[in-house]
Amino acid sequence: GCALTVAFASGVEDNLFWAATSQGHCHLIDKRMSGSAAVLVNDCMVNTLVADASGEGEGGRLLTGDTRGLVKCWDVRVLSSRTDGGMQACEVLMRNADAGKPISHLAVSAPGSAG
Repeated sequence: GCALTVAFASGVEDNLFWAATSQGHCHLIDKRMSGSAAVLVNDCMVNTLVADASGEGEGGRLLTGDTRGLVKCWDVRVLSSRTDGGMQACEVLMRNADAGKPISHLAVSAPGSAG
């Protein structure tokens, strides 16, 4: 599928970034190697993502907004391998109350900041 959105895994490593595809996959790309370092498998197309490295340990969390109107939080520190090669460890944070319309944008702010 084609890449729909990208986000750098800021604060962790300059060589890492996430790319969401039209197939509902979020690929962790490491510029130092070929192929994906990890793949998150969503059940529908991901429209937007935000890499949040504020969590403890490497990688923190990845927030995604998809076409079904769900905002999900993927804890990339505890990804578990699946038999199909994908990885999954997420929690649904919210559903768009407006009839499940797609989520088009996400943003995060630093703890304690106004906004």
